[in-house]
Amino acid sequence: MQDSSVPTSVFNMADLPKFQPWKEIAIFAQILMELAWIVPWYRSFTYGTNAAQPWRVFGVLLIILLVTHWTVRGLNFFNLKISIRRVVMISLLIGLTLGSLRFLLYFREPLSLFELIERPVRAFGDVLVLIPDEFVIMIVVLFVAFRGISIAGQVTSPRDMIQRFQIGIAMMVLFILLNTLLTGEIPGDLLFIFLFSGLIAIGSSRMAVNERLRGGRHTPFDRKWFFALIITALVAVVTAYFAARLPEIPIFNYLVRIVTLLGSFVIGIFLLLLMPVVILLILALTWLINNFNVSNTIPQVVNNLQTALNSLSKLASQLFQFMGAYIPDISIAKPYLLWFALLGLLVLGLLWVGVSWLLQNYGKLLEEDLEPVFERRNIFQLLRYVLMRQLGNIGQRLDRRMDRFRPRHKLAAIRIRQIYQELILLSEEFGAHKLDAQTPLEYESTLMELLPDHKVDIDRITQAYIRVRYGELPEDLDEMEQLEQGWSSIQEESRRLLGLHESKESSGEPASMA
Repeated sequence: MQDSSVPTSVFNMADLPKFQPWKEIAIFAQILMELAWIVPWYRSFTYGTNAAQPWRVFGVLLIILLVTHWTVRGLNFFNLKISIRRVVMISLLIGLTLGSLRFLLYFREPLSLFELIERPVRAFGDVLVLIPDEFVIMIVVLFVAFRGISIAGQVTSPRDMIQRFQIGIAMMVLFILLNTLLTGEIPGDLLFIFLFSGLIAIGSSRMAVNERLRGGRHTPFDRKWFFALIITALVAVVTAYFAARLPEIPIFNYLVRIVTLLGSFVIGIFLLLLMPVVILLILALTWLINNFNVSNTIPQVVNNLQTALNSLSKLASQLFQFMGAYIPDISIAKPYLLWFALLGLLVLGLLWVGVSWLLQNYGKLLEEDLEPVFERRNIFQLLRYVLMRQLGNIGQRLDRRMDRFRPRHKLAAIRIRQIYQELILLSEEFGAHKLDAQTPLEYESTLMELLPDHKVDIDRITQAYIRVRYGELPEDLDEMEQLEQGWSSIQEESRRLLGLHESKESSGEPASMA
């Protein structure tokens, strides 16, 4: 007779991704937030990139980000072969690049597909233009596409969103300093879109991680909370908008004049108080001028500096003439250098995405089992596993090194929350779902019934989670080592039981926990 503690329906369920509205809202708001500062920078590069209106640039880049993001998530869901993924992504990048050139640079010209491909090649070979507009657009398209790929693999959390928001603020301030003050170009309404979407991204990401912080089930989507978040962000944006419009109000100008007069009055009083000190300094300076002959020394120093600068300029011109006589003309190699730069950026982007994925998943790589690899008898898969494991070890060492510069107790508290959440997910594979009304202590008995040989480890993890949940931090690293060892043994035992159940089920024998 089949054991009722492990229902067969758990193992026959379709592995469908769970739709998390708060997470999807946070991701979409993050995309809008990043595009809000990317678009002004894109339009400030060249005359060609500035020809397209902001709404057109924003729409095209938004399509690129969304298409790459959802394509990567779809490929990950269907778990396609790596060769198929490469073909799909390279074809997608080529199509998005051609589409961007068509709608951002050649949108005023009717071009065929052949002309659309041939035009960038001619632009790259033009020796009169150092950096063509086509090259800039391709660089921006690759950057935006890799941002979509990176967002697909990131962990949505308020900390990440706050960091992205801070980066966006820095880029906006830098844009104002380098462009607005020099050329008069302003971000316009994109600044308010950045502020609004940034607040939405931070708030919705906080709602998306509530279940991880509390160790419970997913936080349900609540329209009241969503509309409250929208209204709060709108209030902040409207306040910022009217604050920016204050100089246009006549009353505000009068207030500025009054404040200026008061400030001038205060500074005048301060200068009167410092007047004796200023008089003494003037008398001392006059005495120095009268007693030391500096009138001839200063012009002599200036003349010596001028002579040295003239000598350096002559030497530099002679050096350039000498180099120009022996260095061949490299204008012929310009298109090859530009294509090589694009290819290099593409390779670096892929490496960056791969390394980011490894750093996020090195813990999972260490938990894999070598037995399935040996059963396939594929030496390439074995080498790949060894390489991944070595990279995982490197990631762990880097994590330990970085831990010296971060508060260890806070990191340990985060790790305890993560272990408890993974313990709940593991118990759900046995059909023991945690109810929302159950406390960790009430649920502890259910966990002990599933794994009676690990009661001590389960109790240790539960007690540590309760302490962390109510504000306490782990005492020392020994406690964390015991928790990690207990969690590893629980995982090994669970894999063994689940594998035993699957093997008995496939052979037609009744499954049991023992």
